[in-house]
Amino acid sequence: SYSRRKVSQSTMKFSYLWLKELVGFKQSPHALAELLTLRSFEVESVEKAGSDYSLDVKVSANRLTDAAGHRGLAREIAAITNSAYKEPNIKAPAGTKKFFIDIRIVPSNLCSRYTGVMLEISKNGAGPRWMQERLIACGLRPINAIVDVTNYVMLETGHPLHAFDADKIAGKEMLIRESKKGEEIITLDEVKRILPDGVIVIQDRDRIIDLAGIMGGKNSAITEGTKTVFLQAAVFDPVLIYRGSTLTGLQSPASKIYAAGADISASFAVVERATELLEEKEIANARRIGSAYDWYPEKAVPVQIIFRPDYADSIIGQGEGSAFYQRTFARLGFSVKKREKDLIVEIPICRRDIRIEEDLIEEAARMFGYENITPRFPTAALVPG
Repeated sequence: SYSRRKVSQSTMKFSYLWLKELVGFKQSPHALAELLTLRSFEVESVEKAGSDYSLDVKVSANRLTDAAGHRGLAREIAAITNSAYKEPNIKAPAGTKKFFIDIRIVPSNLCSRYTGVMLEISKNGAGPRWMQERLIACGLRPINAIVDVTNYVMLETGHPLHAFDADKIAGKEMLIRESKKGEEIITLDEVKRILPDGVIVIQDRDRIIDLAGIMGGKNSAITEGTKTVFLQAAVFDPVLIYRGSTLTGLQSPASKIYAAGADISASFAVVERATELLEEKEIANARRIGSAYDWYPEKAVPVQIIFRPDYADSIIGQGEGSAFYQRTFARLGFSVKKREKDLIVEIPICRRDIRIEEDLIEEAARMFGYENITPRFPTAALVPG
């Protein structure tokens, strides 16, 4: 299962003040780093970043789906500090499969969800100072208001998104497909790349305009003169993204998340959040053109796991009982129902690392605190020879 896979770690930068804005914890930057290291993820360093602090956090690959962004890490902090965290209120999807751009995915398994919106832009200068400061604290360079919003929302939600200059999409056609050996693209870093077979690309009527989930093409890039933006949030096949990133030698913050598996339940909310920011007068004063596009053929269903409190007590070696587990899982955002002596625990779609009962036991143990478990000698029967 996904949760049993051997996982690597990605070091990601988080803004202390941003996290504190989302969760009202009391810990200092260094105290928070120590707590996260004990309960969740190792924090490699804490550095001053202007009026803020930057935390270098090692997020394991099997947690990138839910904890690659500030909101995901804030949920984790709220759980381990028993603090309040409020999810943003996102409007229900009102998307359509018909759109201003003809979008095709061939074969369809390259992408499990594709969401987008078209925006008319009134201005595209520098992003607001507060946004620039947060990007810098997280190790990213401010570019312009539109690109800054896509990077900011990725840092906030942990879900990558990309902005195309819609007027540069030839024929208003986008085909998501696999590359053929020898095809070329000049990426946003102005490097000409010769592609192997099997990299997910997006092409318009005439040429490749994007290395999907890895890096955009220069020929569809946002500039100061951009008037119309197509904003995309997709969920690409993680194996092909990892393969494409490896074969091209090109790794980006987005490709790390996509290779681990982006949160399929979040795509629409991510597009809505970015649109909400771009509509602000101080940022881009954008206006929506039509409704959102949302291709989502197979809806993800939350996993339900039978959890036995007595069994968990025997594994952890600490008898905390059913009430403790119910409180703990509720703090983690899991839905819990009692069924006689057992619990039925429903796992949020974003927690792809939890698939079996032992995964839940591990969650309970780390939330209790390994250092709080009473040490005991193992007991075993001695059988004479």
